[in-house]
Amino acid sequence: MMDLPELINEIIQYFHYDYKTLLSCILVNRLWYRLAIPLLWEDPFSIKLPKNYRFIDTYLCFLNEDSKAKFDEYEINDKLLPSNIVTFE
Repeated sequence: MMDLPELINEIIQYFHYDYKTLLSCILVNRLWYRLAIPLLWEDPFSIKLPKNYRFIDTYLCFLNEDSKAKFDEYEINDKLLPSNIVTFE
């Protein structure tokens, strides 16, 4: 018999291509967030949502320091990069 996190994972896997439901799942609690986020990030540009370009901000904020250093090399203002801090209250 599976434990609760494994059962929840099975349920969330069922919604693999139901992006609207997955977006709702990430708001339930930390466990659901951790299970649903990989499915949403698997291919984020396939999600047909308005203003899909906002994913680019998220990609940029999680660049490693070496990649961010390239911004200086190409004279791109890296102060425009969003913060990568996610908080749960």
